[in-house]
Amino acid sequence: MPKINWDQVRSEYKVCDKYAYLMSAAVGPYHREVYKSTAKHMAGLYEIGDPYYMDSVERMEKTREKVGQILNCQGSDIAFSPSTSYGMNTLAMMFKQGSKRQIIVPADEFPSSCLPWAYHGLELVKIPSHNGFIDQQEILAAITHETAAVVCSAIQFGTGFRMHINQLGKHLAAKEIPFIVNGTQAFGAFPIDIKKAKISALTASCHKWMGAGYGVSVLCLSPALRNRFAWPLAGWLSVEDPMAMSNDLAPLKRETAAIELGVPPFSILAGLDAACDVVMDLGINNIANRIFELTTILTKQLRGAGVKILSPRDILSIDESINSGIVSIEVDRPEEVEQSLRANGIFVSARRGSLRISTHYFNNENDFNRLLSMIG
Repeated sequence: MPKINWDQVRSEYKVCDKYAYLMSAAVGPYHREVYKSTAKHMAGLYEIGDPYYMDSVERMEKTREKVGQILNCQGSDIAFSPSTSYGMNTLAMMFKQGSKRQIIVPADEFPSSCLPWAYHGLELVKIPSHNGFIDQQEILAAITHETAAVVCSAIQFGTGFRMHINQLGKHLAAKEIPFIVNGTQAFGAFPIDIKKAKISALTASCHKWMGAGYGVSVLCLSPALRNRFAWPLAGWLSVEDPMAMSNDLAPLKRETAAIELGVPPFSILAGLDAACDVVMDLGINNIANRIFELTTILTKQLRGAGVKILSPRDILSIDESINSGIVSIEVDRPEEVEQSLRANGIFVSARRGSLRISTHYFNNENDFNRLLSMIG
């Protein structure tokens, strides 16, 4: 593949014309093609309505296959849901059907990875981190005969700690423990290989590093997991033949798409389709390497300015490293600093008493220089 001109890629992001946008871990901006694809579908609704419903369905199925290619799974494993919280609730209701009650989670997890399980009556066993580092051995040591599953983010939202999910998944598979991954902070930024990591289920929101806009998340369930539990929810699109529009009880699909209960957000899915094309054209490994290189530069600059980095960081190669695109730093009154930076066109996020900087492939050193001029 020819060397990527990242300056050219950056020019596809209108936000970069004026702002130092360093908050893709909160919400990613639109790439030009994503914006055009989303706007085109919305314009169609405005101008002629939607006499072409089945065309949107066909495009959705193509998007499903693209997501499967990015995650290395089958399209039949993929469903589109409103949010990661929706996906986790679906999983919790499925696992509730079993006899085991314990869910092992890192203590640093985002609420969506924890609250649905607790709400549905399963017991959370929280594994503490050590200055942001999560020890896989402690997760494995916590497994008992009551363990129903391990739930873990591929990348922690607050610290940026990147779990070696391939290693963890291999160990869990050997113990026959389902592995459920919140892939939100990695999807579109770092590779996730469902098969290699032996992931039983994965949820990932698409409005962050994928930059596809609000309103859609992906839920991936392995065939083994789908066959183990009954679907806890049903809608008119869940059945094998939805266009029959029968209101009689009917068999549900065995594909993960059974959890797509009603008409999906086609405009947002049009954006996700274009976002998948962007990721596939650039190559997820190229994207990951770009992010890895940029955050290495950023942390060097932060340390040189005397800024304390709270995220665990190492100097290993990308395949062995725990580093991601998220770097959290210590500042006094982070919420006030966030607002001050925003007023100067520099966008970051205040999270859990720290300032979170999230660097995507469209960023560059000029963005870092603007940031350091304010906090360094």
